[in-house]
Amino acid sequence: MIDAPWAREEALGRPEGQITLTPLDRDEQIQLIVDLRRGIDLLIHEGVDPARLGYLGVSYGGAMGGLFAGIEHRLRTAVLVVGDGGLVSHFAATDDATLPFLQASPQSQRAWISAMEPIEPIYFVGHAAPMALLFQSGAEDQLVPPTAALQYQLAGSEPKEVRWYSAGHSLNPEAECDQLEWLDHSLRLTGIPDRVLCPQGS
Repeated sequence: MIDAPWAREEALGRPEGQITLTPLDRDEQIQLIVDLRRGIDLLIHEGVDPARLGYLGVSYGGAMGGLFAGIEHRLRTAVLVVGDGGLVSHFAATDDATLPFLQASPQSQRAWISAMEPIEPIYFVGHAAPMALLFQSGAEDQLVPPTAALQYQLAGSEPKEVRWYSAGHSLNPEAECDQLEWLDHSLRLTGIPDRVLCPQGS
């Protein structure tokens, strides 16, 4: 687990928050992927079995995981939870007028999109093969609408599996059990029977 660049100590308290609508956003997204790749380097250096490396990301992590999976082919699997195609895709799908992006001038919006679109996860998740992808989405998600989630899922390379849940952005315990079972099966982590990982009725 790493902290995203915008969540680190040196960035705390900056007035812009996560999204600055400046070139810093592009730099930080690229840095995030570099840091994740260095994390894989570290795991392998410390003796982790390279055949048992996977990724699980939720929301922003579910989106950035598609970018990561398209670049980092040492992973065996990636679980992309309530993600969408990236920040540009996210802002294009929302009408929340309180978002700084929608309050920015048209010129600022165009400049930001021009900088960010080439590194949108939706353009990379289709290059994840041969790793297996699990997409998890909520049918009642208001933060990542089903239409945005579907576009992201369709862009993913095979092999992949898509699972929908009767839930909002936080999904539900069933989704968490599915994550554990998927990782256990894909990475051969423990061999613990499914009923132990996710007891019946959980």
